[in-house]
Amino acid sequence: MSQAPLRIPGFEPEDLPTLNLALEELANHKLQVRYFDTIP
Repeated sequence: MSQAPLRIPGFEPEDLPTLNLALEELANHKLQVRYFDTIP
């Protein structure tokens, strides 16, 4: 199940781990903010 690598102008394949990590941290941050917003 091999996919062709996604080509994004300005991003090299080596940047993908950093990009994924940044997206994961952003998602975690948004989840935390949403969670804390529900606390009365």
